[in-house]
Amino acid sequence: MTNEEVFRAVMTAWSEGIAEAQRAMRTYLTDDCQREQIGLPTITGGEEAAQFMGAMEAMGFSSMA
Repeated sequence: MTNEEVFRAVMTAWSEGIAEAQRAMRTYLTDDCQREQIGLPTITGGEEAAQFMGAMEAMGFSSMA
């Protein structure tokens, strides 16, 4: 998959809910994939991304839709 296809797959899954987004992150993001955003810790790999998504759910985010 291209980077764009991975991004679209994860965003599409997120529109279906947090659990689907977590599944997609664990499936499509490689162990060396990194997400950086000012003010937040660097997230590395699909598992960390999925855990971060769970933390977002606890803050009230439920989907992209």
